[in-house]
Parts: sequence; structure tokens; C-alpha cells
Amino acid sequence: MGNGLDFVLADVFSSRISGGNQLAVFPNAPDLSEAAMAAIARELKLNETVFVTGRERGGIRARIFSPHGELPFAGHPVIGTACLLGLDDATLRRAGELTLRVPAGDIPVRLSERDTGLHAMLQCPKQPARLETSATARNIAAMLGLTTRDLDSARPAAGYSGGIPFFCVPLADRQALRRAQLDREKWARTLSNTNAPHIYLFAIEEGEIFARMFAPAVGIDEDPATGAAAVALAGFLAKGAPDGRYGFRIHQGEEIGRPSIIDLEFDAWCDSAVRVWIGGTSVVFGQGSLIHGFSEMEDSCQAR
Repeated sequence: MGNGLDFVLADVFSSRISGGNQLAVFPNAPDLSEAAMAAIARELKLNETVFVTGRERGGIRARIFSPHGELPFAGHPVIGTACLLGLDDATLRRAGELTLRVPAGDIPVRLSERDTGLHAMLQCPKQPARLETSATARNIAAMLGLTTRDLDSARPAAGYSGGIPFFCVPLADRQALRRAQLDREKWARTLSNTNAPHIYLFAIEEGEIFARMFAPAVGIDEDPATGAAAVALAGFLAKGAPDGRYGFRIHQGEEIGRPSIIDLEFDAWCDSAVRVWIGGTSVVFGQGSLIHGFSEMEDSCQAR
């Protein structure tokens, strides 16, 4: 693609363009400084940008940046990068597995061919844990523009985190999920100062999970696909479940026109979720090359 620094654009947790979460991947960026990576991520303005910095026995090194700085780990960047690397490398596809080495640690990834394209499943580095949170059903419903009848009375909402905290709110049905509208003022009074300020709504119908995620604390009105929330949900679902292996398909993003599908697998053991895997497919929708300006990006970043 020329003499510049090549990148690929993909929609992750989707098999169609304009679904899921957007991602930029620089598949060969061994010489970039941290300052340049941060500046490029700010310039692209996507949720995350991945820089593959090297390959070595046992793993592929990568770093993940948002416009606000480096992330030690995030779900959709790992899934998207693994799918891209597998598409470009027949050896990896045949092996059916790879390890991405990110600052949070080594992330095992399984690769498989499916009708929707190459599919990647990552093993989450942290087991989801319950958080101490408290909010009344009346306040939760009011915060969401719903009534208490719209909540799942059999399972109270609770906070869980597999690295990022979420307040998991089970709803009675998909109609309630579609009607939900976050009231920011009521959210500020109910959840903003708790251990789990991000909201993950979900309803289960015929074994499928339908979800929405709001994170006003970090400026996200609504997210089309949230791997970290799926990890937290595994913890919620494992509470009270018989020991065993579980698998779910999570549909998210339909209400904002970016439908996504996240596959979730976990083992329930003694009320906890262990060996949690999340995954999905990715679709490449563009490519490009940065042809100059790396030194200027570094100088700009260092001057801040």
C-alpha cells in the first residue's frame, strides 16, 4: 500500500458493515513510540486503535489506544485484531488459535471458520466479581423511564466487574428494553457515585440475550457492542445457577442502528463465573496508509 504506515478499518462483533464497534488496526507498527500511537489514536477518533508491535514465539505483541490514552485490555480490539491476523495468515487459521500479548497479559484466542466469516473467541483475563451496590427497584425504574413492572422481579439488579464495572439490570421483556430511556439526572442521583456506574440492561427470550449499555460517566450515550459488559453479565448469570457450562448469544446495538452479536461462554462454579470467553466475527470495510507526520505527532504529544 505504499511506503506509509498501513492500517485496516473493521466493524467488530458484526458480520455486516455498519454494525458492531469500529476499530482501526495497524498490523505492522514495531517502531512507533507510545507518543505517536497516542497521537494517531486521537487523530483517528475511533473508540479504539490497535498497534501490532511484534511477533515472537508464543504470542503477538499489541497495544490498544483510545483517543484518551492507552488501555491495558479491551474486548472488541482483541477480537478484531485476532480476526484480521487470521484472515491475513493461513498458518494462524489452520492452527485455530493465537495469543495476543497486551499490557494486561497474554490473551488466548480461538479462531474458527463460520458461515458469517472468521470467528474469534478470547479468554477473559479476569474472573467477574460482584460489587457492593445498592439501589431500589423504584429508583432503577425511574432512572430508565420504566415502571417496576418492567423489571425482572425474580432477579434484582446487581453490580459486577471483570475489569470494568457494570450495573446489570434484568428486564421483564424486550419491549421494556426497547422503551428504556436513560434519565441522566436520575442516573446521577442513583448510580454515578457507586462502584458500578455503567448500566447494562438485558432481557432473555428463548435462550437469546438482548442488551443495551449506557455509560454517561465516560461520555458514552449508548454503546453498540460491549465485550466487558458481557463478561460482567457472566458473573450475574452464574449467581444461583447450577454448576456447569453455559453459552449465550447477546444481541446489542439494534436500538441505535448498529446491530451486533457477542458470543458468551462461561463455566458456573459455586455461584461464580470462571473461564469466561467472549467472541464474535469482524468485517473489514476499509484500509489506508498514514504517509507522513509521525515525528510531528510525537512532538505535539510531548508538548502537551
